[in-house]
Amino acid sequence: MTNFKDFLKEQFKEDKDLEKDFYKGLEKSRIAIEIAAFREREGLTQAELARSVGTSQSAIARMENADYQNYSIRTLRKIAEVLDLELLVSLRDKKLSAEPVLKPQNVYSIQDYRPKSRSASGGYEFGGPFFKPSKKTMGA
Repeated sequence: MTNFKDFLKEQFKEDKDLEKDFYKGLEKSRIAIEIAAFREREGLTQAELARSVGTSQSAIARMENADYQNYSIRTLRKIAEVLDLELLVSLRDKKLSAEPVLKPQNVYSIQDYRPKSRSASGGYEFGGPFFKPSKKTMGA
């Protein structure tokens, strides 16, 4: 049986446009997943985060949608401040990079984002390439 990583590698060999589109989609999804993961880690609802940021609950819901593309640096900065995060925005020269930052071997199935027991924290456990708790986020 082929695993997801091997499947992706095989598909990307056959179709470079598919690889390009896949990473574009992953890039969009990463921001949405991170906002939701960090918000839940802090035990906030969308409405509570929205009040702290100075926006509406529906705006936060849109930003947590992988299809949303209109993020502003100003709003991301406010979210980062409220959630006690560092905002990183980066560009890099494609010619100097042989591989994308998120490689197929770092991509996991959505099952890596599984519900925690409600008694634990009431949220979701985010692992994989998008959210890896550091010693700082773990309270150490």
